[in-house]
Amino acid sequence: MDKISHYRTPGFPKAALLLGLLAAPFAAQAVLPPGPLPIGRDDLQETRTIRELRPGLTHVHIERGAWPKDGPPKVAFQSSHSLDRSTLAPFEQALTQAGYKVREHTFESPLGTYYVLFAGEFETREEARQAGRKLSIRTPFIGSPTFSPTWNHGPWSIDIVVVDPKKYRGKVISEWSRTALRQTPLEVARRRNAVVATNGAYFEHSINEIAGVPTAISITEGKWHHEPDPYNPDSWRSNFYLDNKGNGEIETMIDKRSLFPMPVFKWAGGKKSITIDGIDRMPEPGKDELIAMDTMVAESAPLSHGTHKIPLLKMQIGEDGYLYDGYFIESGGPLILATGEKQKILKEAAAAGPVELDLNIPGRPGLNAWLATPALVQDGENSPMPEPFYHLDFHTRTALGQSADGKFYLIYVDGTSVNRIASHGGRFGVTLYQMQKLANHLGLINAANLDDGVFSSIMVIDGKVMGQDPEFHMITPYDDNRWVGDMVLIVDDED
Repeated sequence: MDKISHYRTPGFPKAALLLGLLAAPFAAQAVLPPGPLPIGRDDLQETRTIRELRPGLTHVHIERGAWPKDGPPKVAFQSSHSLDRSTLAPFEQALTQAGYKVREHTFESPLGTYYVLFAGEFETREEARQAGRKLSIRTPFIGSPTFSPTWNHGPWSIDIVVVDPKKYRGKVISEWSRTALRQTPLEVARRRNAVVATNGAYFEHSINEIAGVPTAISITEGKWHHEPDPYNPDSWRSNFYLDNKGNGEIETMIDKRSLFPMPVFKWAGGKKSITIDGIDRMPEPGKDELIAMDTMVAESAPLSHGTHKIPLLKMQIGEDGYLYDGYFIESGGPLILATGEKQKILKEAAAAGPVELDLNIPGRPGLNAWLATPALVQDGENSPMPEPFYHLDFHTRTALGQSADGKFYLIYVDGTSVNRIASHGGRFGVTLYQMQKLANHLGLINAANLDDGVFSSIMVIDGKVMGQDPEFHMITPYDDNRWVGDMVLIVDDED
């Protein structure tokens, strides 16, 4: 049976805090560092519910902050966000001349102090639009303080799962939908009997690609599912590696480079070989490529294959190691897709006898990898944030990371779209900067943001979706519509 305790942090009155602390075992309180989470004002009320899911596997649910007593603020005219206060002068002058009181809000970011101005208060956006037509400037953006990172009241809903690999008999793995059509983490958690599941990284949704396959690196229990991005030191995308060492240790690494070589296609008795260009995706138009594709991806993506506009040679590796034209043999190996000059290589290999292609990474059965978008902390140092717009927006977010003492953390911040919050209320997501501060508070030395947004981020624990907006996302707390390409799972060891 789960061990559950509740307590409140110092934002609450002293009497309530004392009662909460008495109700929570000391060991449970020590799951997370002391003090309130660094999201919103320091004095916000914060309630924590702690569950021991398994020995060494703990779930902490945190409710932080609340709406003001009179509810969400009204809509208003809103300026842009700017690091230079003087650039907002035209907005301030025009709205002041029109008789509106202009309110200045600020917030800190990795780039410095941002300024944003608000003016007026309106019951509806239509009322604001009508008023905007009477201004001497173009109708300003109609927003709300809740649209801006200056909002520091909350409410926030945060779920953190902590794995102590020295005590927990299980592992953290990457998994994918086993179909090109995507699945929800809830479905995959049920299939793999996972205790915890979240979404993984970005997935494809473009016309010339198979919808649902990962955008970049994906390694699942030692096997390649998608190749990494080409190395680019200036990119804000990185590779997050996690290796279950099997001795009570989890190792994590973050690098923009690929730390493991791509699989090699061999023929002519191993005398000839070539490194493949991609895995579980379509070849890129205009390139000479050799792609390996799992039969489950090929089977569920006939549309992508049928409409591809470039000449494409398809063969499948049979059980006997020979290449067979077309596809597919259900019990066979991966398909090999060739374009351009590499079609000659594939034809030569087919004529030369059995071929070899192993998509497993030698000696690394516990290795998993996801695309970090972006890395939040790498080797104990905060990573630079991408272009400003990306770290200014509240989003539902999922992140993973590891602390210096070897514990693994899976973090989910629930949220609702800012437009829905402004009209219906709800819970806030966080900015990337806030997620980075949360990783720092938890003492993470390696941490990465995964896919984010209300239609991707999700956490499932014991078969129940943790989302807080069933009207927007779910039919019941056990159902969800967030379809993703890959996932992060925590699964018990098999006895």
